Amino acid sequence: MATVAELFLARRHDDHVGLRFEDRSWTWRAVVDESLKRAHFLRRRLGAGPPHVGVLLENVPEYLFLL
Repeated sequence: MATVAELFLARRHDDHVGLRFEDRSWTWRAVVDESLKRAHFLRRRLGAGPPHVGVLLENVPEYLFLL
C-alpha cells in the first residue's frame, strides 16, 4: 500500500489540475511543490527521529499541502 507521500511524489511532473479551491487551482506539480516546502520546513524544525505532526484545519488547500 502506498503512502500519501508516495502518491504525491508520483504526480510531481503532472501539469494537470490537481486541486481546485474557490477561485484558485493548482497543478499536481504545484501541489507537490507546496507539500515539499512544508515537509522541508517541518523536518528542519523537528530534527531527527520520526516526525509526529497533528493537522487540525478545515477543508482548505493548506490541509492538503501539510499531508
